[in-house]
Amino acid sequence: MNSRVVLRVVVALLALAGIALALQRLEALGAGVDVTRHHVGAIPVTAFTPRGGRAPRSVVVIAHGFAGSQQLMQPYALALARRGYLALTFDFPGHGRNAVPMAGGLVDFAASTQALLKALGEVATAARTWPGGDGRLALLGHSMASDIVIRRAMADPAVRATVVLSAYSPVVTASSPRNLLVVDGALEPRMLHDEGLRIVSLALGGATAEAGRTYGDFARGTARRFALAEGVEHISVLYSAAAQREAIDWIDRGLGAPPVAPGPPYVDARGGWLALLYLGLVALAWPLSALLPRALVASRDAGRAVARAGRLDPVTGRHREEEPLELPSMSALDVGIATPAVRVAPASATLATNPWGEVHGAREAAAHGTLGWRGLWPVAVLPAIATPLLLWSVPGGFLPILLGDYLLLHFAVYGMLTALGLWLSRPRRVPLRAVRPLALGVAALAATLYAVFAIGLPLDRYLTSFAPTGQRGPLVLAVFAGALPYFLADEWLVRGASHARGAYAFTKLLFLVSIALAIALNPERLFFLAIVTPVILLAFVIYGLFSRWVFHSIGHPWAGALANAAAFAWLIAVTFPVVSP
Repeated sequence: MNSRVVLRVVVALLALAGIALALQRLEALGAGVDVTRHHVGAIPVTAFTPRGGRAPRSVVVIAHGFAGSQQLMQPYALALARRGYLALTFDFPGHGRNAVPMAGGLVDFAASTQALLKALGEVATAARTWPGGDGRLALLGHSMASDIVIRRAMADPAVRATVVLSAYSPVVTASSPRNLLVVDGALEPRMLHDEGLRIVSLALGGATAEAGRTYGDFARGTARRFALAEGVEHISVLYSAAAQREAIDWIDRGLGAPPVAPGPPYVDARGGWLALLYLGLVALAWPLSALLPRALVASRDAGRAVARAGRLDPVTGRHREEEPLELPSMSALDVGIATPAVRVAPASATLATNPWGEVHGAREAAAHGTLGWRGLWPVAVLPAIATPLLLWSVPGGFLPILLGDYLLLHFAVYGMLTALGLWLSRPRRVPLRAVRPLALGVAALAATLYAVFAIGLPLDRYLTSFAPTGQRGPLVLAVFAGALPYFLADEWLVRGASHARGAYAFTKLLFLVSIALAIALNPERLFFLAIVTPVILLAFVIYGLFSRWVFHSIGHPWAGALANAAAFAWLIAVTFPVVSP
């Protein structure tokens, strides 16, 4: 057993140990809490009920933000339930597993606000008579839901305390809603901090509020506070221990008394365990990729071509002795695909056997070659600029998923322009007869299943909804059709023995620049893309590692491309809000 095999085994064992530990600790977060699924009309609702203790209990209704789901609010639900409250989470229309589309989308703010208010109202009304509840109610909402819970609290006298995270609301007054706490992540934009201070300052008669200071009186319903959670931003504020403690303390005081004996409240510290879980899943992909079948292998017939290609000039595609390259006669069926010029090992390269018992040469012998930096940069840069310009005035709305239609078009046009650039570059081709379609298909399927389900199933359980319910299933296929040209062309461009170092990072940065340019050209329609850009960046990093390892194992770029396209399509189709016309 060589050192590389030993290293893969060690990494696999460490990854499995990390995954097992993380899963054990994540499951333990729900200790002492009964979690049950319900529906209020068409709205999926999850109840978090503490075991034992006194009953009835005060109820806290928890609302997620835009493009979120009720799973995203689990940290607050479990922390409040372990404090003794009955916590209810739910999916807004168009989000998570709610099959009802969200009216209005981003075009008609009044319609979307009313649709969201109606859903929250139904859940809040049910919460007042929920089995085990005492009729007292608190509301907690994040981001988009901050304005919605504020509007509901102002209209519902049963609401005694309101907590809003990353808040914005134009309807707050000096006296309403009652007992209002605003919590922002310290790393969020300054405009949100200013909004939080403005909301609290309304009750001060012209004075300016200070962060971390409580004003007013809980008994009279005039209490207000703006707090900053250090070291977190718009999403990680949901996992902040400081933010959870602020919320729990505020609800304790707003509702009169904690439902359990006084003491430091429990906080849901899943952030670190989620990081360990996904670190393990990503690391495990590397040793698993070595088990994939080789799609390009050094065959007897390809040996002469490979050996002679080792003497090719990388610029001219001719022998350095200026003699033309003679290749064995091959049919299109034998070749499968035309492979760009390769940099290969000499004919004496040592042969090895993969886990499937297939004999192949050194990695370079079957490697897919790409353009160097001189040829790469125009092929990569021009689509980044041209795509948003071409799509500037193209109408959307042909898919019932918010901005999914635009991303589909952006991926598709960007990919076709990249493919055109590759074709125009016309690198010298060395056909290799050793392309194995069946092995390529098996590798693509295995990589896709891992990229989607190994990542998606824990995501659905511990982070946010990842199940393609209702009409989202067909949307996955539609977005996949648009994303596939981009990932096929991009993987073809950046993988290979002679690829430009850093090419993958370069092309992904250009894609994000292209999205930023699109937003600048049409901010009213596309501003939501700025919110999800960090998620796209993270996905590029994770799935880029997967496709890199798959390529090095099978020798062909398209298996990783198919897996990446499927993963991105799934991510977009199941998390972006479904909207109605």
